Amino acid sequence: MEILMDDFVRFGIPMNEYRLPHKKEYRGLLFVVHDFMSSKDHGLGLLPKRIAELGYKVVALDAYKHGMRKEPPFTNGLEIQKKMAMLEVVNQTALDIKFLYDNFYRNEFDNVGVIGVSMGGMVAFQMPRIMEDIKCIVSFNGTPDMKALFHDRGYKHMMKDLSDQEKEVAEEYFEKLDLSDYMERYDSIHIFATNGKNDVIVNKDSSKSFFNTLDASDNDDVTQKIYRANHELTQDMIDDVLSWLSELDIDAPASAELDNA
Repeated sequence: MEILMDDFVRFGIPMNEYRLPHKKEYRGLLFVVHDFMSSKDHGLGLLPKRIAELGYKVVALDAYKHGMRKEPPFTNGLEIQKKMAMLEVVNQTALDIKFLYDNFYRNEFDNVGVIGVSMGGMVAFQMPRIMEDIKCIVSFNGTPDMKALFHDRGYKHMMKDLSDQEKEVAEEYFEKLDLSDYMERYDSIHIFATNGKNDVIVNKDSSKSFFNTLDASDNDDVTQKIYRANHELTQDMIDDVLSWLSELDIDAPASAELDNA
């Protein structure tokens, strides 16, 4: 299926926009965010195109300090510096999406969804904390609990090597990225999360408290599916999410009728 892709830099943020040709109305707007140390052009594969084939307008952007806007420590820093900087990257990329939506896409779409891979999934989980226009979030191998991530498995060993000042900065971000005071905002959001059973980087159990809270809510469209996988984006994960997205119409202006995708 033919998909048009245009690349832009809007407000200093590099992005690729995917859409079906000649389509004027969409199922909705979906931002897609790549994984750690990757970019909009390397790491997402055909995922944005496959989503656009369902009738969505898709915007894949370079996360903060990644891709075309790469900055230290991601250009020349130590591994520990890069991993600690991910806290800032997750927070700022979420703010960037809000800014792009508020200042460019809001006139076309009443709501928005965010899909992310690994670090990008962490961005997706953060979105309802900073804006109320989120209709759907998809996380591939991410987690809503940044503090749990940094005290477990692939990150735990480095926490003890931080200076007191670095630990203080990390704690400030853990507090800022804590979603516990915002759980009511997730009650009306379509949510699909994938995790690997054998993932040695993001423990599937780090999401347990978040999903237990949602299980007790009135939200009847919340899925956390565990796959026989490591920290990887598998075809089964992609196929399940595409099937799920094919049943949603997360936006299109309320007065519009969807044409055939």
